[in-house]
Parts: sequence; C-alpha cells; structure tokens
Amino acid sequence: MDKKYVYLKMIKSSPTPMQSQLSNHFSKVAKDIGKDLTESEVKSHPSVQKIKANMPDIAPFVFKPLSVKQVNKYVSSIGNKKATGLDNIAAKILKKNQTGLSTPSH
Repeated sequence: MDKKYVYLKMIKSSPTPMQSQLSNHFSKVAKDIGKDLTESEVKSHPSVQKIKANMPDIAPFVFKPLSVKQVNKYVSSIGNKKATGLDNIAAKILKKNQTGLSTPSH
C-alpha cells in the first residue's frame, strides 16, 4: 500500500495518532547516525574535513527556540503541491497536524 495513502487514511480517521507518529518519526530519524564513531573519528572523517576546507569561518550551529506562532506561520506557508522531502511527508499532512507540530512536547 502506498505510504501517502496510509498517511491520508489515518488523518481522516483520527488525527491524534498521526501526530504521535510524526513526533515519533522526527525524534528517531537521525538517532543512530555516527553512534559507533568517536569524536576524533568524526572530526577526521573525509566529509567533515571537506566541509571544513570549503567553509573555514562557519560559526557554531545553535538551535534557537521557536514560538508556536512562528511554527504555525511557517507550516501555513508551505505550498500544498510542494514535493515531499527526504521524510516523505506531504505538506497536506503537516498542515492537517499543525497544532500537534507547533505545541511543545516537554
């Protein structure tokens, strides 16, 4: 069965489980990346070295908290016909579950 069909069917029947699935998906999407590498191995990895060579003056990346209003504004601005990203989640699904996505989970 097509993934998009399953997602849309779940949204129609009960949005709350879908919100849980989205939360679960995004909390685990990169969980195991680099888990077997030491910090030294990560720093010396060829891809990391290439990034450093091409962008030597990058400031450290820091996550900044977003307000519910900011998240809602961004999700609302996504075009319904935009292609899915690597996560295969359609814009319609994000919009349908906007409240669950924008509400802090802590």
